[in-house]
Amino acid sequence: MTDQEGAERRLQTKIWQTSGARFNASRRLQNRERLSIASISGLAVLGIAISVAPSVIGVPTDPVQAGLYAFLGVAIGLSVLVISLIDSGGRFSIRAERLHDNARDLSALRNKMELVIVDPKHTPGQIEEIRSDYEKLVRECPFNHSEADRNRFLAQHRKGKEFIGENGTPNVPWLKAAYFVVVWHLHSTWVFLVSWLLVLSITYELFSAVFASTPCE
Repeated sequence: MTDQEGAERRLQTKIWQTSGARFNASRRLQNRERLSIASISGLAVLGIAISVAPSVIGVPTDPVQAGLYAFLGVAIGLSVLVISLIDSGGRFSIRAERLHDNARDLSALRNKMELVIVDPKHTPGQIEEIRSDYEKLVRECPFNHSEADRNRFLAQHRKGKEFIGENGTPNVPWLKAAYFVVVWHLHSTWVFLVSWLLVLSITYELFSAVFASTPCE
């Protein structure tokens, strides 16, 4: 392989990697938006259930239980507020759509480059034009993918010939690839996991205390 051919392959891989990472970013942001809607809805339902619980199981007379009820209501309200503010400021649906469109344009550019390099008569000028188009497309998108999106792409295609080392093994070992996938999922879900863990732990403590203090008939 000549130096020119090597440069062409590297550019082709770079375009593929960027488009794949941005597809991953779009999917991640879409998942975040769906999870956000589900979390806000679930927390709202839980908040209503907590508000009517005293009329069903009795108004707590223990100051600790009463405090837990109050704290749980505040925790649910704060969780809904934090998630709503993060989502409204993050513009996740808009970012997902723009990144998806940009990834499709980059994928089309990669397909164009494949047709160019298989032509034995292609010129360096054609490759430079594609390189310029790639840089233009990257600049046109106001949003960028994250390192987690790029690493997810490397995990997905770790066995591709572009990512195989000189010793014949993938540059990304399977354990590292699994780590990349886990981090990618947590990248957009940790806020919801923390919120639900906090609320559910308080709910468990509250009702454990309530039912423990309720005499058996």
